[in-house]
Amino acid sequence: MRLILKAIAVLFMVIFYSPLQILGTEQITGYQFLLDNFRLFNESKWLQKELRAIDRELAEVEPANLEFNWKEMNNKAKNLSSDLMSTRIKFLMDLKKVEKKLEEAELQKLKPFILQASIYVDVMMQTIGTRINIIKRMYKMTLDSESWTLDEYYKEMENYRRFIKEFEDESIKLNNELEELKEVII
Repeated sequence: MRLILKAIAVLFMVIFYSPLQILGTEQITGYQFLLDNFRLFNESKWLQKELRAIDRELAEVEPANLEFNWKEMNNKAKNLSSDLMSTRIKFLMDLKKVEKKLEEAELQKLKPFILQASIYVDVMMQTIGTRINIIKRMYKMTLDSESWTLDEYYKEMENYRRFIKEFEDESIKLNNELEELKEVII
């Protein structure tokens, strides 16, 4: 059984890696390493898609509508929260991988991108976290109508809209940093 697993691993390496990568002698650029190994790109696309789906669903609902199924929406928010934490952990793990795999010269080229990516992740956490908090409070309001006022809701939604704008801005900055990194490498 071990021999079969080793054979599969070797076959995988031969198919997906160049001979120089297998031997560990190929110099990989920081840019290419990010494209191949940084999970933030796919994770954030998926989180944004989920957040937009929730926002679209809630756009049709009046805040005072306690008839809406806030329990189901709260469950969606819990799942989104779990996915958000998972994305943050993966981001931190990927940063560690970058530090271990790349040489100092390549790391220096990546610093502006990594800084912007860190800001982006923080803003993403604030934005999605705020939306999750709003949903949780709306659900609690169905259980206890005096737990939250409409004024508090509107104030929190104002904060959320501000975070959405900041999130969009940081997303653009992150894409710009990636493009600049690409130009530095080429």
